[in-house]
Amino acid sequence: MQQPDLDEINHNLRLMMDIDEISAYLCRSCLQTSKCDGCAVNVWDPSEEALRIACLHLPNEFQEVVKVYQEYRIPLDENDANIAVFQTLENAHFTSHDQINPHTSTHNRFERWHMQELYILPITLNGDCAGTVMLFNCSRIIPSEHIALLNSFIHLFCQPLINCSRMREIRASSELFESLFDIDDAFLEFLSQIPSQQDLIEKNHAISHYLVELFEFELGTFSVIENHQMRILPAYSTDAVKSQQQRFNDFYRKVQPELDLSGGANVTSYIQQTPLYFPDVEKIINLPMSLNDKEFIKLVPETKTVVYIPVMLNEKAYGTL
Repeated sequence: MQQPDLDEINHNLRLMMDIDEISAYLCRSCLQTSKCDGCAVNVWDPSEEALRIACLHLPNEFQEVVKVYQEYRIPLDENDANIAVFQTLENAHFTSHDQINPHTSTHNRFERWHMQELYILPITLNGDCAGTVMLFNCSRIIPSEHIALLNSFIHLFCQPLINCSRMREIRASSELFESLFDIDDAFLEFLSQIPSQQDLIEKNHAISHYLVELFEFELGTFSVIENHQMRILPAYSTDAVKSQQQRFNDFYRKVQPELDLSGGANVTSYIQQTPLYFPDVEKIINLPMSLNDKEFIKLVPETKTVVYIPVMLNEKAYGTL
């Protein structure tokens, strides 16, 4: 067990001016002190009203998942233990023996990351909170004295993270103002030409076709929410993957995922209002995932890269692409 050097931490923090750099330093410090198997630093993003995963360390067997969770957001109204810790400023502790609600992120993390024990600690100082730190082990218990040591220095990261967050928000506001003058006129022109009398399936086909060609994908479609379930619309595809398109459509003609985190990555993107990017499906095929995702990959094993993007209007999600 390594004793933290508070003076060294303060000195290093004074040299850092970036949220992700500070978060990575906090993650390293927590891992060195606790010897835990996994750690996530979730930083409060006021512009999104959500906690953002700014740094994530997982055991070697889950390394491919780290890319997926980069920039992952946990909204303030989400039933997530990190949000409860952020709001109450109190530690949370779970073990694999606890009765955890199966429809929560905490339950999914225990199941998919093979957790035995989980601690969530607030990054707090004088009533302010910059986010949370999530620490877990897969094969052993985390000694309570390790948690006491973590609490002795985590507060040092609170004000630097808040200061960097404010600076990032100011820069983002400036960039957003400038981007208002750089809207994709071609796409707007394309949308204006879609006849209003077209039905949902026809509009989906036209827009999916446009976006698949524009971004050089092979298959694409939208999902919509109907009767508290996600309906995945028939996909458009290039000629090269017509067989996969047929299997995709056949599968989602029968399957309408429930709107909870067990419904799969598509539903998770909708609920969390955050994009999910899987650059190489083959590398995560043996990792824990929802039954829907597992069955789809089994049916369409040629799947290489998948992206889910929530369709948003006025800060509300209406479906996914």
